[in-house]
Amino acid sequence: MIGHVGLTGRAFGPLLHLEYYESGVAPGDSANASDPVAFLRSLGVEAG
Repeated sequence: MIGHVGLTGRAFGPLLHLEYYESGVAPGDSANASDPVAFLRSLGVEAG
């Protein structure tokens, strides 16, 4: 699965939250997440 669309917390409509964690970084803490847009662009994906 790449993502899960949901409606939790202070959201006013469905949203998709994407976090990217580099190899060796434990997922779960947003402060340790890398920029997913930069990662996707490095793969040739139009993002942003």
